[in-house]
Amino acid sequence: MAALAAAAHAGDQFPSVAKPMSDAVTGGAATGIDKSSFRIMLENDVFFGHDKDYTNGTRLDYVGDISENRKYGISLTQLIFTPQQHANYPLVGQHPYAGYLAAGVGYIITGEENSTTFEFQLGTTGKPSIARECQWLIHKVGTMDSWDGWGYQLPSEVTMQLSVRQDRRLRSLESRSSTGFQTDGLMYGRAEAGTVSVRAGIGFIFRFGYNLPPSMNDYTINGANYGVSPFLDRTYDREANSYYGIVGFYGQYVVHDLFIDGTVFHHVDTHVSKIPWQGEVYAGVGVRHKDVDYFFGAIYKSNQYRTQRGYTLLGNVQVKWNF
Repeated sequence: MAALAAAAHAGDQFPSVAKPMSDAVTGGAATGIDKSSFRIMLENDVFFGHDKDYTNGTRLDYVGDISENRKYGISLTQLIFTPQQHANYPLVGQHPYAGYLAAGVGYIITGEENSTTFEFQLGTTGKPSIARECQWLIHKVGTMDSWDGWGYQLPSEVTMQLSVRQDRRLRSLESRSSTGFQTDGLMYGRAEAGTVSVRAGIGFIFRFGYNLPPSMNDYTINGANYGVSPFLDRTYDREANSYYGIVGFYGQYVVHDLFIDGTVFHHVDTHVSKIPWQGEVYAGVGVRHKDVDYFFGAIYKSNQYRTQRGYTLLGNVQVKWNF
């Protein structure tokens, strides 16, 4: 909690975070921001016929309201990694078996032009991540082949991770036609440091559709991503449905990646070498009906280690209840 308090104090000092709109600006009307939300997010490569490398991710998060432009968040995240081939022994040049389970707390600051999100995650790798059991259940339900090499997964280790993200509104991309068709966009930067990873990058999101909902975070499982409205908004009609599409990209430089480089406090030879420069492109469609968001997207990730074969293509499914 000390880390969260420090993040909150740092957020108050952020020079580029705008103050909330006054009643004089909004006319006392609701801004269209979701005060609270609960979201279920699932990423899996089975949607596109794959089952390797980063193969499954799950995130549950809840966001609560503190004030007009301050929110808190709590999250639970699990990630699962497997090699490209089924085997009950370590495979040189392929992704090691790895599981990750972490609980997070977040602090979110919104404004008219910028927003900032902090998240601290405390987690574990290895058997306590229950990655093996979760994959077995998913494959059992889906009548898929089992993976027998979990005895060689990365060892159990307590992890700590701090993620910071800042969004910047791109007003030049905002438009609304007489038919109600809208567009908007944002740029964002994210930095992460801890025993899980050390990385930093920038991204871009463009949306188009009708009655664009206020939620506009990046549509992938990452730290400091709570899927809330990053900006104070006065155009969203809560009584009408929303229909929209998104496209985006993200590029990053990775200094350390536990799932490829190995755990910090246990020496492990993972038999793979990380690629520092990485990127991803994503696109998807979403609907909001009666304050519930439904989203499906596709994420293409560049190779993360030098001997990686093929590509990583994941499906992303989200359901979010807003209140």
